[in-house]
Amino acid sequence: MIYGKCITNLDGFKFAKFPTQFLAVPRIGEKVQDYEGRCLNVVQITYAFGKTDVYPEEQTRPYIIIELNK
Repeated sequence: MIYGKCITNLDGFKFAKFPTQFLAVPRIGEKVQDYEGRCLNVVQITYAFGKTDVYPEEQTRPYIIIELNK
């Protein structure tokens, strides 16, 4: 599993909940679906290493930041 954090600056998705684990790194242009069934396109992937707010109990781990937009 790949741990990740989805971010977007769209007002309609301000409180949307997106997956935090992925089977593979999504490619730019692919869609990510929130828990309500709405989809956004991947526009940027950032590889990161450190403490995440997704799993704060862990010391450090690699993860991806997925920027989403329409």
